[in-house]
Amino acid sequence: MKPYCRIAETVVPARAYESQVFVAYVNRIGTERDMTYCSLSAIIGPDGHPLLEMGPNEDGVFFVNVDPSVITTVRKENPILAN
Repeated sequence: MKPYCRIAETVVPARAYESQVFVAYVNRIGTERDMTYCSLSAIIGPDGHPLLEMGPNEDGVFFVNVDPSVITTVRKENPILAN
């Protein structure tokens, strides 16, 4: 919830990148009592780039096709886990 939107914006892509896996981050939207949620749900690829990003006031059900072979490619290009 606000003011912690940077988790969705910065931490989630960083975790996908450093772990070199796809990450699905799902968050609530709207306000409940004294809490306002950021939304910002996303699917992040193993390279840290978004495959889907929801806006701060966007909700819905979305589907994304992921290619598991991307993980192998990313790990060859950046062998961070081998270190």
